[in-house]
Amino acid sequence: MIDTSNLSKMRAYRGRDEAVNIVGNRGTLIDLLRNSQTHKRQELIEAVMSCYSGTFYGDANWQKVIGTWGNNPERITIHGVFSEQNPNLAQLNLDQGVVTHLPELVEFLKSHELTDYLATRESFKKYLGSKTVWRGMVLTDEEAERMKNEGIESDFFRKSGNVSPLIENFEANVLSVYFNEVVERHFHGENYWSPLVSVSFHKDVAIAVGRHFGGKALAEEGKDLYLFEIQIPEIDLVYYTEHAARLPSKLQDLVRNGTHLHVSVNGKGSSFLWDKHTESYVMYKINPDEIVEISKPELSKTSWNGKFSP
Repeated sequence: MIDTSNLSKMRAYRGRDEAVNIVGNRGTLIDLLRNSQTHKRQELIEAVMSCYSGTFYGDANWQKVIGTWGNNPERITIHGVFSEQNPNLAQLNLDQGVVTHLPELVEFLKSHELTDYLATRESFKKYLGSKTVWRGMVLTDEEAERMKNEGIESDFFRKSGNVSPLIENFEANVLSVYFNEVVERHFHGENYWSPLVSVSFHKDVAIAVGRHFGGKALAEEGKDLYLFEIQIPEIDLVYYTEHAARLPSKLQDLVRNGTHLHVSVNGKGSSFLWDKHTESYVMYKINPDEIVEISKPELSKTSWNGKFSP
């Protein structure tokens, strides 16, 4: 086993070195990290599950028992149920999409006798089906064409560049950071090494958000808003749940106060609940073959929560 005790020195946000316990050869994963443009998301997910202990990662991230006051017994969580009933599937703890859908998986396994974690994932993936989501990005024609051929990568891959200890950076800033922290920092736009790509079930949200956060880039010559229509397996959609990725602190206040997201596109206003349909996440990258269509919508004016984009 390789020593991972120095991860805390490289880690940007809160986490635990214990989440990273190497149980396999990292050679394949290193190659995938270096050449992510030519590989699919599932290859990355499977390589991660072949290299690291799902038990250790799960213990570091997912609580199995919740204590109670007085003489009341401890309450087992969905993670505890999954762990007790399916110890042979522990590697799936490393797949945040699977963990998002853990209650459905536990129910699914009641009527499906599966022991291999990859076969389980594939069968569950087919069971959940696919969804259409959208993403808006301010790009040049050349950048849009490259994404059509290589897919849409997360910041982690787009910004890694020539980082020499790439595998150590992955272990420090993706695997050993608490997953709730990964989501929180991504939502606030603070995580330079975020492994997440944001998408929305709502086309107008994708347009308004894309233009708002790409506002500075819009001023550059040759750049415009591109809208990506994406067909993606439901199993790969990560969103806020009580048992996995919690709502970011700012969103908790908005939801508590009943505040919706307000957007407008070409003068047409819309209001949306802060739920999985408004924003979900995809780990690592969106594959090129998942991009159904890339368009450049005609836009006069858009706004995001009252802030107008050019």
